[in-house]
Amino acid sequence: MEKKKPELSRRDFGKIVAGVGVAVTIAPFGGTDAHAKEKASQEIRHQFAMPDGVSPIKINEKYERFNEGHVAFYHPSSVMIPNFKGETKFWVFSMMDQKQNLINTAQHAPGVKAPSVAEARSARAWESAAWTLNEMLGYGKPNRKMHLWDNFKAAKDWPHIYNKAPDEKDPAILTNQIKYVTRLAGADLVGIARLNRNWIFKEAFTTVSDKPEDDNNFITKPINFKDIEKPTETEDEYIIPNSFANVIVSAFAMNRDMMQCLATSMAHAAAALCYSRMVAHDMWICQFIRNQGYYAIPSCNGVGQSVAFAVEAGLGQASRMGTIITPEYGPMVRLSKIFTNMPLIPDKPIDFGVTEFCETCKKCARDCPSKAISEGPQSYEARDIHNANGRYQWHNDHKKCLQYWVESGGDCGICVAVCPFTKGNIWIHDGVEWLIDKTRFLDPVMLGMDDALGYGKTRNVEEVWKGKINTYGLDTSHFKDTETTGKDRVKKS
Repeated sequence: MEKKKPELSRRDFGKIVAGVGVAVTIAPFGGTDAHAKEKASQEIRHQFAMPDGVSPIKINEKYERFNEGHVAFYHPSSVMIPNFKGETKFWVFSMMDQKQNLINTAQHAPGVKAPSVAEARSARAWESAAWTLNEMLGYGKPNRKMHLWDNFKAAKDWPHIYNKAPDEKDPAILTNQIKYVTRLAGADLVGIARLNRNWIFKEAFTTVSDKPEDDNNFITKPINFKDIEKPTETEDEYIIPNSFANVIVSAFAMNRDMMQCLATSMAHAAAALCYSRMVAHDMWICQFIRNQGYYAIPSCNGVGQSVAFAVEAGLGQASRMGTIITPEYGPMVRLSKIFTNMPLIPDKPIDFGVTEFCETCKKCARDCPSKAISEGPQSYEARDIHNANGRYQWHNDHKKCLQYWVESGGDCGICVAVCPFTKGNIWIHDGVEWLIDKTRFLDPVMLGMDDALGYGKTRNVEEVWKGKINTYGLDTSHFKDTETTGKDRVKKS
């Protein structure tokens, strides 16, 4: 008999958005161990799990695997953008010109004055520093630098475990181990999905080699599946073994106060720190898998579509702005993926009301300075080459988004900062909770209340320097009301 989809009342949805009813958001450095965090995460996800074998992502006959070379960052139609002087350059260099201009004019962002040139430089210095590991270790380019698809040379120093057949083959035991070490390696959330080949890029955008002199020499190369033992790269293609059946998806939380310094270097640093965390995380977890006798492919942002894999791994739901929205952190996360032949037990996708809310809210689209986010309905029809045609979603104008990155001197993030799922405890108030539960047509009123109470407001960079920032920028105070288990959550309801 087919399992009935769990029913979600508007009241329950309000509590989830609140954060006060979220199970797994135990303060990241509050002394609770990784097992307890994962247990709490599973309890909340069990409540909102979708039926077995059902993916919430819809595609039609026009869909084909997306070519990473069509991403706006890389495609010739979008990458040449004028700098603030009107000189047309590759977008990265135009953006760097703006960063320097902002320092020279004592600004954190266009129109956001810094107390001095020195203060403007300090924030940019931290943004640049936060990117360091990601830049040094490979930028997510497949089989480059520390994103190798095979064992690191250092593994040969461990002959008792290196290049030997697996001893542990029980999926339940291996799943528990993976989730434990993944959290130990810095992930704030972890989920497992079957490897859906629809979300693997048709072609990867990569460098010619992993040599330093080739860092800016880019090509695209097909990714194919074949009956081979281990993942490999040839002159003409990347090859993933047909035995690879699972993907481990990890989420890394960004600091809310930093991100709400809208479009400044401090906000950019919040994202950069996550990318540096995830590249080290991927190295550790892949080597753990290999040392167990299996194979693993690290990817960070590369190899496939991160949001699609995260949705199927049960971390959250896709949003209007194109990001994942999780029950614990809203869209305030960055995602990484590891592909493997290790036998694991997949998690189920969840549905806690994000799609219905995004249909009405539109705050991200309203506040997007470049008007890149669609205010219309979801569609199978792609807006342009930078979208995946045949996939049912909100199709946004990524070229406009990239142009604003150049204008603002960084990777924006305003949509994430203003999202109602990002903020604190507004939704726990009884009046708001009742309105969410009983009056669906009043969802726009919820947006007005969100604005009126000042959530998503722009923060001052100097305020963050003086604030309470925990290790890795994790915002423990944001989750102080949610140090509870799933069972406690139900009792408190």
